Amino acid sequence: MVRYSTNWMGPVNYEWTKKNGDYWAGGRIDVYGPGYGGDEYPLEITLPIMHKEDYKRFSKWLDSFTSIDLWSLEELVYLFGKETKTNIRWFYTPHWKEQDANSN
Repeated sequence: MVRYSTNWMGPVNYEWTKKNGDYWAGGRIDVYGPGYGGDEYPLEITLPIMHKEDYKRFSKWLDSFTSIDLWSLEELVYLFGKETKTNIRWFYTPHWKEQDANSN
């Protein structure tokens, strides 16, 4: 099974926080699962900056989520939104969300 866990990385820059507020969080998702040769692999998925309340909800959801295959950030966010009825408030719109908006 593949397991996922968020790892908070910031923002930690005082000037950025002063300009944009202290209600943002971002970092990475640490991914653990069976690798080649039976080793567990730690992989990292970049996690864009989002509202800190959404970050907390997403983190809690990820703690109980497992998959058979490795999932992308887009797939994880889609299922999170579907299961929790939560739309993540991003600081910048992720590239796949921009593509969705442009295809309409």
